[in-house]
Amino acid sequence: MAAFMQIRVPRRIERQEAWNPVDELGDDELVRRYRFDREGIRYIASLVDGHLQGDVRNGGKIPTEVQVCIAFKYIASNTFQLHIARAFRVAQNSVSMAIKRVTNALASRANEFIYMSSTVEEYQRNARAFQSIAEFPRVVGLIDGTHVHIVSPPQEIEMDYVNRKNRHSINVQVQ
Repeated sequence: MAAFMQIRVPRRIERQEAWNPVDELGDDELVRRYRFDREGIRYIASLVDGHLQGDVRNGGKIPTEVQVCIAFKYIASNTFQLHIARAFRVAQNSVSMAIKRVTNALASRANEFIYMSSTVEEYQRNARAFQSIAEFPRVVGLIDGTHVHIVSPPQEIEMDYVNRKNRHSINVQVQ
């Protein structure tokens, strides 16, 4: 009677192609979701393409543009990888690999885009450039900041960690 329960019936798993927002969304929506327009995403994809070699486990290769969008969605939204996987129609481990590959690829090229002046002449040239742009004297570089979301701290110090959007965060600045 229970013998039929022991028979393995092979399941056919239908593979879906990963959703590519670059092909389906307008520039305004791409910027809202990923902080870059179509041209920006494609440029970044061209920068990291050589570093994203190899197929993702249990499926075909996910296009570079899609991997970039997956990584940016994770970084920008601070959401679970499983939610991103569902949105892009890929496996959670593919999301994890895309995040790792894209961030490592971008980090490997950081010195091409992030640098500090190393000579007196460069400092002076930068100071003149900032002076002409904003009439701000003796500026030689810029820093940027972001709010990193945190779990609500104890109530007695909570208000020290509430940002302008009424969320708990720490203000981090990078130079």
